[in-house]
Amino acid sequence: MVTDLPANGENVDPNEYFIDTLFRSDHPSPGRYDAPVRAEAARIFAHALRQRNLSAADETYLAELVAAKTELSQTGAERRVSEVFVEIQRAADTARKAVAHLSLWIFVALLIGAFCATYAAPIGGRQRDHVQLV
Repeated sequence: MVTDLPANGENVDPNEYFIDTLFRSDHPSPGRYDAPVRAEAARIFAHALRQRNLSAADETYLAELVAAKTELSQTGAERRVSEVFVEIQRAADTARKAVAHLSLWIFVALLIGAFCATYAAPIGGRQRDHVQLV
């Protein structure tokens, strides 16, 4: 059931939004939640993201699932699958770029920290040894 999801958003798969988008119907009803079908679609999308391509067979199969669950036509379902996959790819690319920028800034911070430690080490050593500079 939908009520099984945590209220605070913890432990929720971020791809669930895209899977929800895939199986939306114009006539929502509370009994339409089908966990095995949704899990299979999530696995198909996860595999397609790793391959960076949604195979024609997977796309057709997903379109058939979407058409059966949402009462869309086959062409409408295929269009929805394509649109959702493009959105997922866009979100994954945005996440990759964010991680790349974060990694760069972490490297810069570590480099600055190493420079500061190298600069401060002789000063601290002289102070420890009570060395007076003349």
